[in-house]
Amino acid sequence: MIVKRKTILQIVTLGMNDLQNRFTLSINTKIRIMNKKIIIAGGSGFLGQHLRAYFSNLGYEIIILSRGKSQGVFRQWDAKTLGAWATELEGAQALINMTGRTVDCRYNEKNKAQILNSRIDSTRILGEAVRACTQPPKFWFNSSTATIYQHTEGDAPA
Repeated sequence: MIVKRKTILQIVTLGMNDLQNRFTLSINTKIRIMNKKIIIAGGSGFLGQHLRAYFSNLGYEIIILSRGKSQGVFRQWDAKTLGAWATELEGAQALINMTGRTVDCRYNEKNKAQILNSRIDSTRILGEAVRACTQPPKFWFNSSTATIYQHTEGDAPA
């Protein structure tokens, strides 16, 4: 009979520990859900708008880093220098970088340099901002453009 009492006590203790672990997991999950934030750099375009809508519907807070105005919550940035926008990265679930000059242009030397440098500069400054975070974004996705336009060279309009 004593063996059974120990077994029952162990079962009750294990059950209480399991219940406490589940409760803690539930609380931690709710806290994580409440703090879901995604930063989309260069998110004011076609793809950014769709990503914003998709993740907003899943309950994420979306912050768009943009050189101009954007729908939803946005922070001004120039994609070259650190600024107040960098604080938004703190504790974010993800950073999605889609920054870059449009490729819908003639591929002359000036445009090709702007296309390349706009991607390099934005990635470099985002890297500096991430390194400065005490709680950096958990995921960082960097995206660039591949064209489907006819190869265009020279100065004539595209």
